[in-house]
Amino acid sequence: MPIVLIKTSELNAELKELIALLVKCVGPRGKLQMLRSATGHTIMTSVSARLCPELQRIVAHPVLTFLLHSTLAQNQRFYSFKLIFLLVKLFV
Repeated sequence: MPIVLIKTSELNAELKELIALLVKCVGPRGKLQMLRSATGHTIMTSVSARLCPELQRIVAHPVLTFLLHSTLAQNQRFYSFKLIFLLVKLFV
């Protein structure tokens, strides 16, 4: 398994972007988000359950990829996105 060096400044910037995107989708006032990958795949949604699988295609940072995988695994197992709410509360 390769060792990945993580720059804290890069992680903080990308984590803030991810949290800002997720905050806009959480709760009854969630807003419509449009994501576009480098390959041109576009999705519009306001549902975080649909947003996370699509974000896995776009996000390249290993820590953020791990967080998204963990969130999706929790949703598949417990039908809950409480990990997203925890991330939002911790970093906002």
